[in-house]
Amino acid sequence: MPPPLRFSHYRVLQQDDGSPWLLGIGAMGVTYKAFDERLQLVVALKVIAPGKLHDTTVQALFLREARAAARVRHSNVASVLALDDTPGQLFYAMEFVPGLTLQALLQKRKRLPPALALGIALQTARGLEAIHRQGLIHRDLKPANLMLMRLPDVAAPGGATWEVKVIDFGLARALASAEKDETQVAQTQGFRGTALYASPEQCLERGDLDGRADLYSLGCILCEMLLGRPPFSAASLHEVMAMHISNPVPIEVLDLVTEPLRPVLEKLLAKLPSDRPISAAALARTLEQILPGLEPVSAAAAEMPDLDEPAPLRGPGVGAIHHPPRFGAVGEDHASTLVEGVEPPPARLRARSTQSQTKSIAVLALANLSSDREHEYFSDGISDELLNALSKIPGFRVAARTSAFYFKGRTLPLAEIAQQLAVDYLVDGSVRRAGDRVRISVQLVAASDGFPIWSDTFERELRDVFAVQDEIAGIVAKNLQLKLDTTAGEARSVDPEAFRFYLEGRQAIEPRSPEAVERGERLFRRALEIEPAFPRAMGALANAMVLRADFGFLQNGSWETQNALRWQAEQLADAAIALDPAEAEAIVSRGVAAWSRGNMPEAIRQVRAALALNPSNAPAHHILARALGANGELDEAIQHIRQALTLDPLSPRIADNYALALNFAGRSAEALALADLGLVRLPADQQLPAWRAWALSDLGREAEAVEAARELVGRGGTWVFYIACGILQRAGFQAEAEEAAAYAQAGPVMSHVFCQAALGRPETVVNLVPRNLGAMFFEELLYPAMWDSVRDSAAFRQLLADLNLTEANARAQAWRARKELALAQETRARGLS
Repeated sequence: MPPPLRFSHYRVLQQDDGSPWLLGIGAMGVTYKAFDERLQLVVALKVIAPGKLHDTTVQALFLREARAAARVRHSNVASVLALDDTPGQLFYAMEFVPGLTLQALLQKRKRLPPALALGIALQTARGLEAIHRQGLIHRDLKPANLMLMRLPDVAAPGGATWEVKVIDFGLARALASAEKDETQVAQTQGFRGTALYASPEQCLERGDLDGRADLYSLGCILCEMLLGRPPFSAASLHEVMAMHISNPVPIEVLDLVTEPLRPVLEKLLAKLPSDRPISAAALARTLEQILPGLEPVSAAAAEMPDLDEPAPLRGPGVGAIHHPPRFGAVGEDHASTLVEGVEPPPARLRARSTQSQTKSIAVLALANLSSDREHEYFSDGISDELLNALSKIPGFRVAARTSAFYFKGRTLPLAEIAQQLAVDYLVDGSVRRAGDRVRISVQLVAASDGFPIWSDTFERELRDVFAVQDEIAGIVAKNLQLKLDTTAGEARSVDPEAFRFYLEGRQAIEPRSPEAVERGERLFRRALEIEPAFPRAMGALANAMVLRADFGFLQNGSWETQNALRWQAEQLADAAIALDPAEAEAIVSRGVAAWSRGNMPEAIRQVRAALALNPSNAPAHHILARALGANGELDEAIQHIRQALTLDPLSPRIADNYALALNFAGRSAEALALADLGLVRLPADQQLPAWRAWALSDLGREAEAVEAARELVGRGGTWVFYIACGILQRAGFQAEAEEAAAYAQAGPVMSHVFCQAALGRPETVVNLVPRNLGAMFFEELLYPAMWDSVRDSAAFRQLLADLNLTEANARAQAWRARKELALAQETRARGLS
């Protein structure tokens, strides 16, 4: 048997096979069960991960965690006993808590008796009171961070012989602004916490948090203890955060809570911190008053299952790494819960029990180690191409570039990045280019513990870069026991200079502005001048031309220019597909071109074909959603836009279009929540405020909707003025509606069309619409109730016939009729109950 690991006077205990007794593996370190030979007691020893030992930022965060926890001394908080920050080693010893987490208990029990749940909440509140008294906020309170420990012959609140311990101060931060050093700033950039239990202010990434954020999290935990589920759950982290921000607690949730506890739960889950209990101490006093009136917990109900020491994990070098199960996009098994009209995600997002359903990955932006910092485009491009290669693996969800690259330059633990992207694995590494040779160092990391599963370095000629990317993808697939799609196009060499212009074009086009698209188009053309038979560059150029056509139409309404660009893009896409039938980007461009001609069945067929080659193509899901919506197939459209957001959870533009689709569907509360969250990331966006105003209007919040419509007009721009027109007219402000519509006359023709539709003028609408428009931009006339007066006219029906949209409109109106019937039946059922 090998000798035990030692850290100063701490001896790591061993399992029967001699391997170290692992209690947990986190973003910054490993926790062992160890023996303090000086104090002669068992401790939990947290040691910084070997790979992070020389990372100064992680070192500082590790020390902050230890020192924050050490400041708190309370029976309901796990104590820090000692810290060793000797150079070359970094660890701290904590009180060892023999027992199980609340999360483990809830997995066994699902629901707890009210007295038992309240007893846990009371002890947690007391622990929070001690934490807050030290000027700290926990920020990650959840069932996994509450330990339950037996007490010998002592009755704890609720009648059970156990005690609660709050653990894990990895995300704790100080209230005092004086303590906000560089480490604190790095630690608080972006979302922090666990989405299912995060407060609205955490989801909004506000910096002025206080202890009431922890109380909201405790409310989510209390809800789960009582009902078997937290108050909000959905298919993606993005959606759950949006619901925390805007959705009221569903009435059906509150109706299941007994009366003494309902007002407590409502207060804890208030959206505004000022509406919650003023402090953890005040909450504890309230719970102490309620607890005696609840039915005592029976001996059988109070008995905790398997309250022995936590089972050891097996760590690197001693067997398989323990990976906590991932059940849904938000990291817990609540993704299929139906809450306040939120439809369960499609089966491929819900049921993740099989191998193909459980695996997901993100390729982070590889670090540029080249001597020339201008080669940043090259490292980004290699990352992007590797992402595309991995996307060809069947049944493997790959996070989109927009979301994966969001973390570039941010110092965050890999486990936190994985949580925000809702993935199980990460690819990280670096790229070094020297002349026409490239060295790519990559590692495959398990998100649950931050430890590498595999790493290697590849050095090749630049012209063979596509081959090495496919080689890396194949090795990743093999390590994850997945099968790489062998039907993809064969890897081919490429001229290094052409590849350089192609990668520069990919980086240049990323902002998706008109200027960026034109610059990207020029670079793709230069790549094709050097190597004319370069299908990847041809597909990228076709996509750029499609984007430029859209921008041109939206800016100046020039349909002729757009039509010419789309025709050229279609020809280029055909040439790319002839060279490489698996060139998915070119297939999508061909589909969009068919859409612009009004051939919806062909457009949908083409984009589906692209998704068959690359199911993780978020833009393709996004485009398919818009095409399906324009074809009257809204339910499937919403499934695909949701899938796009699951793949690209940090994309404001996809969130924008998801909010629009939800408004089409009458799911206004969800649309409002997504718009609010999108505006946090993209505050200058012109469209999100429009969808937000629309949702407010449909929710009956007229005063807020009118104010939002007036702000929309004041922001400038013309494309979404029609929303302001419709809201103002419906609220009786006809003159203001007319004024808003007047602005639109100087902009794109469809903006003018939509404004006239919102004002209820069918003849004007029919006369304005170009007959060669096809179905582009037209789904926004198929669904909104504010345009029924136009939709029901004979002139509008003739317009639909001219545009080949009669069947699409019939499907859309049939969908609306079914939705209205279901709503009426639900209303009657509630009245009878």
